[in-house]
Formats: sequence, C-alpha cells, structure tokens
Amino acid sequence: KTFSLPPWIKELVKAMGCKVEHNMGGLLKNGTAPFLPADDIQHIPNLYLLRPRLDYFKYLDHPDHAHMLRRLFVDDNLIADSKGNGRPYQIGFIQREGARRIDNLERISQWLKKDIPEANITITDFQFDTVKEQATWFATKDVIIGAHGAAMTNSLFITAGTIVMQLYPPGYFLPTLEPLIEQSGGVAIQWYEKGVNPYIKSHEINIRNHTEFEELGQSGGFSPDANDVVAQVKCA
Repeated sequence: KTFSLPPWIKELVKAMGCKVEHNMGGLLKNGTAPFLPADDIQHIPNLYLLRPRLDYFKYLDHPDHAHMLRRLFVDDNLIADSKGNGRPYQIGFIQREGARRIDNLERISQWLKKDIPEANITITDFQFDTVKEQATWFATKDVIIGAHGAAMTNSLFITAGTIVMQLYPPGYFLPTLEPLIEQSGGVAIQWYEKGVNPYIKSHEINIRNHTEFEELGQSGGFSPDANDVVAQVKCA
C-alpha cells in the first residue's frame, strides 16, 4: 500500500526546514500499525488539571518559536487588521462532520452572541487546502471553540492571549493539545462532562475495552452544556 501525507502537512514540514521520510517496516502486512499489547498499558495521569501546571507534553521551548513559524504563512499586518485595537471580538467555531460533531453548536453560538453582542462569530468545517488558510483562520481569532481533534493542532498559529476551548464528549478525554496551546502563548480551557474526573472515566473505559474507547471518540455528535461553555469563555 502507498502511504501519502496530505499536501498541507508536506507544506508545513517544508516550511520548518525538514523533510518527510517513511519507515514502513513497523507496519503489519495489511498496512496498519500494530497496537500496544493488551497487557502493556500506558497510564498518563491528567497532569493538565493539576496546579501548578506540569508540561508533560513539551512542544515548544518558547512561544516566539511558534510565532516565527506563523509569520511564514500569515503577515502580522493582516492579523492587526483583523482583530484587536477596538475591533469586534473574533470568535471562531470549528464544526466537525460525523465524529464528535457539536449538535447544539448553534445554541452555544446564540448564547455567546447574546452575552457578547459586539462579537463577530464565524463557523467553519475547517476543510482548507493549505497551511496558509489554516494558519490565517487560527491567527485572526480571539477565541476558538471546537471538539478535540486534529484541527486543534493549528493552535500553533495563534497569537498571544488567544483563548482555545476544546470540547470533549462523555467518556472520551485526551488532553494532549492543551500544552501546545499554552506553549504557543494561548489560554487553554476545556469542557467535559461534570461529576467525575474526565481522565479517570475515559481511562477506565480504555483499560476495560480499548475498542470501546476509540468508538467513543469516533461516535456521532454530543451536546456540551451551552451555559457552561459561555461561562468558561467569559471567565477566561
């Protein structure tokens, strides 16, 4: 089988001065990567929820490194013309299709507009073709809200102080990108089902049945509490 990366990933890798090499030796005959043995359990506690913060995922040594990369794709003048300096607050929603779709996104958007009437709210499915388009979308927002997923890796392109809120469906919790948001100079906040530590619940499911855990992440839509989402954004 031929393994190919999306063009935007190749573009980003090239911009970083790197190159892509494929080592397919670790794949099984059907072209898939082997999973961890059932008795080999990776246990990563949710250190993100602890205070003081512990950077258990190290993406960057300094936010300036992320900003330097962003400037390869997005001019600072374009950002200055888009937000800040008395301009309307820019709030962006990312709506996934299928897995982890936010079923009540319209309701959340309406509540935010009611509480922050001067805000300019946009919704995207994030189906962009180039790194420049992706970087520009992230760089020109004051607040970004969306379900946890690959699109959130573009938090690398945010400007300092940008609020990025990841929404997690019940039973599925992978706080791997919050450190990237903070190390890029942003403010990371989360929504997850209240009442239990989200990591403990998802970890128990993962240990009992990894397939079930993966299916939770790939299942259909979910509806975060709109009032809670709005309150967290306002407090951030």
